[in-house]
Amino acid sequence: IKKYFPKNSKSSMDKIVKLSNTYPPVVSCKPFVLTPRLMGVMERIAAALVSRSPILVCGNIGVGKSLCVRATAWLCGIGDMKYCCLTPELEPTALVGQILPDSRTGQVNWVDGIITDSIRHDTWVLLDNVNQADSSCLERLNPVLEDPAQWVLTENGETVALEIDENFRILATANIGDGASTGELSPAFYNRFSNIFMSEFEKSEIDFLVHGLLGTREGSVVQPIIKLCCRIYSILIEDRKLFGIRTISRMLDSAYLLACSADDTVQSPLLQSVVLAAKACIVSQCKSENLKKKLSQAIEEEISPVVITISQNLLELRSSTGNEYVMTDTREGYARSVLCFIKCGFPVLLEVNFARLIV
Repeated sequence: IKKYFPKNSKSSMDKIVKLSNTYPPVVSCKPFVLTPRLMGVMERIAAALVSRSPILVCGNIGVGKSLCVRATAWLCGIGDMKYCCLTPELEPTALVGQILPDSRTGQVNWVDGIITDSIRHDTWVLLDNVNQADSSCLERLNPVLEDPAQWVLTENGETVALEIDENFRILATANIGDGASTGELSPAFYNRFSNIFMSEFEKSEIDFLVHGLLGTREGSVVQPIIKLCCRIYSILIEDRKLFGIRTISRMLDSAYLLACSADDTVQSPLLQSVVLAAKACIVSQCKSENLKKKLSQAIEEEISPVVITISQNLLELRSSTGNEYVMTDTREGYARSVLCFIKCGFPVLLEVNFARLIV
């Protein structure tokens, strides 16, 4: 990041130093793997930060746009970057602010929106999925995207613009291509940003993620996992919603957490955990029975049958003595997936047809 601040420009270097020193140190709670694709995007974001212009990172769903922006902010020492996910239902008041009653005092007070709060605290703000926002929100953002930026709280009866410090930055992401759920942004709005395109998840990144997230270099363990991930990638290459950097990262994170929770007596805990994580994070997400069959076959071919058999013991399901429910193979598979996510601390969303039975 620092190489984009010219050595002969002391003021430019002071900016990045000030950013790093103003905020308390940020500690990453999970490993973050810098693959060449992610580093290329972060490099372009860092270069665009120098101009102080708004930055828009575009790409298909699940390629890691928000992840890249957050990582760049973390490397710059921005520990309190504001975040807002824009939806069609979001109103401009969420960006600017509004007058709300205070239940404690019985009075009405002005409450800052996400943009106003970021300006007052002189920090960065990430507007996620900006292409999904209603036109009224995009229209209200126009003044702060200008050069120079202006932000007047007309909703609060003010006529003087807020003072915007040099450290304030607006970064946004937008989904494009087949995965976008709404129409494209207008050229006028799009051209207000420094635009950065983020390409699709690449097969070559799997090697980086496996080594980085599982924290082991033992060939007998790593190579089967890499081969399995590559097989899964090849099967799901046409369905980006099922396989992306978020999906593979969750699968490997789950495998690591399950392996850490295993007893010392468990043999090959990491391989067993990968089997369970692949079934929970990948196979159980597929609605196509044909895809499920292909994925299950890939797991059986790449991982030892003995490991697959004993992996079920890592997640213990206690049988009920009652006859209220019949534990079919399908229900047991879903139950193990739910238990896997709960044990790893991940949120679970169940479809209506299975929710009551599985819980």
